[in-house]
Amino acid sequence: LLETFAKMSEFGTLYDSAVHKSGEMYENAIKSVSGIETVLAHSGHDPLSLPDMGNPVITPITLSTTFQQVEPATGKYDYSRSGNYSRHALETCIAAVDNGENAFAFASGLAALGASLQLLSVGDHVVAFDDLYGGSGRYFRNIATKNGIEFTFVDMRDVEKFKAAP
Repeated sequence: LLETFAKMSEFGTLYDSAVHKSGEMYENAIKSVSGIETVLAHSGHDPLSLPDMGNPVITPITLSTTFQQVEPATGKYDYSRSGNYSRHALETCIAAVDNGENAFAFASGLAALGASLQLLSVGDHVVAFDDLYGGSGRYFRNIATKNGIEFTFVDMRDVEKFKAAP
């Protein structure tokens, strides 16, 4: 009986591996011959990654804000603000659309802007549209400048003004 169980278990492992591999092959094949709709429908989520949920074909929406961890820092997710299954699927899907490796989703434009500006260093210079969203302009003028980042605001509808910006 134990020998039969071991063979069944081995078969199950091989079967799951084959199904997962064929899914990867299918996903790679559709990228080269399909439109954006197909890539969007088939990227970011592998139904076999959620066997405890019955292998849902459509990406499930994660509503939980807190995730159980048996030991500190052992779970894949801890709080939704730092990531969850739905956000991971979205980011993976967006990266697939652009044939990228990674993408990042933020709760707001200002959150994305703040994260992007952290890539800059003291003395870096940004040329920005003089009529951009008010919150972005205030962030540039009142917060980012304190970190030594310089900004020039120009009317980008005029190409010559943009070219003349320092």
